[in-house]
Amino acid sequence: MTFQLHPQVPVLGVTLLLTMILLLYSFQQYHQRRRTPELLSFIGLLFAINLWQLTAIFIHTVTIPAFILAGINFGNAVVALLFSYSLAWFALTYSGYTRWVNRWTVGFAVVTIGATSLLVLIEPELWTEVNGVTTRGPVTIAGITFAEWIILDRTLEPAFRVFLLYNYLITVVSGGILGRYLLKNKGDIYTGQAVALGVGAGAPIGVSTLLFLGVVPPTWNPTHIAFGVTAVGFAVAIFRYRLLGVAPIGRQQLVEQLADPVVMLDDTNRVVDCNLAARELANAPAGWRGMSAAAFFEPLPEPVEWFMTAESGELTLSMAGTERTYTSESVPITNDSDTHSGQLIRLHEITEQKARQRQLQEQNEYLDEFASIISHELQSPLNVAIARLKLIKREYENERIDELDQALRRMDTLIEDLLTMARSSQSIEDTDPVALETAAKQLGHTVILITVS
Repeated sequence: MTFQLHPQVPVLGVTLLLTMILLLYSFQQYHQRRRTPELLSFIGLLFAINLWQLTAIFIHTVTIPAFILAGINFGNAVVALLFSYSLAWFALTYSGYTRWVNRWTVGFAVVTIGATSLLVLIEPELWTEVNGVTTRGPVTIAGITFAEWIILDRTLEPAFRVFLLYNYLITVVSGGILGRYLLKNKGDIYTGQAVALGVGAGAPIGVSTLLFLGVVPPTWNPTHIAFGVTAVGFAVAIFRYRLLGVAPIGRQQLVEQLADPVVMLDDTNRVVDCNLAARELANAPAGWRGMSAAAFFEPLPEPVEWFMTAESGELTLSMAGTERTYTSESVPITNDSDTHSGQLIRLHEITEQKARQRQLQEQNEYLDEFASIISHELQSPLNVAIARLKLIKREYENERIDELDQALRRMDTLIEDLLTMARSSQSIEDTDPVALETAAKQLGHTVILITVS
């Protein structure tokens, strides 16, 4: 069996190399850190794309017509359907409709691929009628001369157009699912991510449209280029913006209506989302989404490490002539496999709490002053009175003098209790029950007791 070099083979080789690298990298990411349904479906899509590139290289390098037709049939009956179903799988899981990926839908995909494979195996010219072999070339492209190569002179059968329409519908529906997701979440994703997903999903739709309308002949099928664009576009959306694991988890914790500033970072410390309070506090520009944390917090006086630490003390800012005080709280975000996916930062305002602390301090200072007044203005004269009374008791023995002595000592005890409460803010624990009438008589007062039954 001889081989040939078709002008599309170098392009196919470069595309295959690129998509193979993406496949290996995706495998690595899936096993090391990102065991998510979205990434698994992307791996399946990359496998279908690589299989398509290998099939296209085989078709364009062999020279035996039967082998060329077998490669074309394998690509159309198996690989094209595998790509369409993988694209639908990716669109459903990425958009959160994982319930549609079940044993029934997977079983249907397997059955249709098996049925089309069996049909082209029984009838090789089911898709296209081979009219013969045509020779093309030589041709020089970019300074490289390609010798003559052969292609099959084919006529597309109606069955192929129906099959192509089926694949086209699956691709369009998949693109519609992704488009609906982007429109629904346009305020929560990067612009670059939306563009990458749109280009990735739109490339095969555009090529399928050109093929179905006959604008592009099947001998110059650019599907492999479209598939390469799809692989790169989706890879950019996943590995550049990395929102597959962060957004669904972080948005559950990020409440836009919170009065406290809240900022969500991905695992590379880029701003994924933040609420209005955070944007106003940091004076964030219009293109804040995707900014580094250092750039986002740069207008604030503390370094970015202060905001990303669990307990960093207090931050005082002067806003509209009013000082506001904040503390920082940082919480890690993890996905379903307990892999670190980002960080949630909340600045808790404690301005009112600080005001209450100052008020309490002023009250304590007032109590200290009150205690000082009691100590000097009341206790000192009372001590003098008690001392004088002791001298009188030495000279005179009288029952009324004893009652006066008890009253003065009772006053001294009350003053000591007041000083204890004022200085230590503690209640008096050592107390004894006292009859109110007896205590009042001891003090020389009349008490009227009212009993309610």
